[in-house]
Amino acid sequence: MDSTSSRERPLIITRDGDKSLGYEFTSLARKVVNVFLIPLLNHLPVSIRSGIRRSHRSADTVIRHATQFQALEALYNYGFPDHTQSVSESFFHRIWFSSNNAIAVRNRLRLVKRELKSAYTGLYDRKGALTILSIASGSARAIAESLHETRLGYLPDVDVTFLDKDPAALEYSKDLVKKFNLTCNTRWISATAGTHLRSYCGVPSFDIVEMVGLLDYFDNDRAEQLMTSIYDALKEDGVFIVANINHNSERQFISRVIGWNMIYRTPSELADLVVRSGFRPAHVTGFVEPLKIHTLVVARKSNA
Repeated sequence: MDSTSSRERPLIITRDGDKSLGYEFTSLARKVVNVFLIPLLNHLPVSIRSGIRRSHRSADTVIRHATQFQALEALYNYGFPDHTQSVSESFFHRIWFSSNNAIAVRNRLRLVKRELKSAYTGLYDRKGALTILSIASGSARAIAESLHETRLGYLPDVDVTFLDKDPAALEYSKDLVKKFNLTCNTRWISATAGTHLRSYCGVPSFDIVEMVGLLDYFDNDRAEQLMTSIYDALKEDGVFIVANINHNSERQFISRVIGWNMIYRTPSELADLVVRSGFRPAHVTGFVEPLKIHTLVVARKSNA
């Protein structure tokens, strides 16, 4: 990529305010509580982790499976319903699953689904077919739900590859696809992203590549290398959807106490990585969900 293309226009990351998505917000009462609660949580000793696990079974799931699909599913579902039975469990359910980070994860899901649906319909209308790759697909909830809601998941000319190195995640996503009775062409591959993308030898193969969450664990060099491979694997006018967690007031608690370590990037840092991997700034758009904890970047491969 030449030096002039990176100066085409400044990249603008906007705070998304789409009311139709039903975003969650921190209540006024919780904001007041957070003034005192978040500094306390950030300074709790690591030894308190076992107590948090005992306070609520869904919190235990999040801690035991931090960084894995089981933890995200617990957050997406606002804690599994059958895990709240007693008064104390109800209290701690509100503490843990109404935190800013828990809300932001669910907001991210809403935002990802919107952008997936926009990409689906725009490309399918032009091409009459779709090839989709979900990298580090996990539970594949965003893909499965968006394909179901657009009805494109029931068309034979829609092809979806779910890629994850965790076989348990792939089995879970198979069950989710079955739940929605999706009849498009689907395949599940257990491999790392780099290994799988190398098998295409740079041949453009996908209309849409979705990678939400994986960059939270990749340093800049590794992230740029991977996204360059994604750029090469995209067809012309193909769409890349990627997200990364942003710095926030609960970071110390999440990293040190919960034990969920991630690489935090500002919105501009994520956008810059996307541009450095080959995408032209004119075709890169960025959003932060309302709590500004997760950034989503949507990039289109185009030489125009």
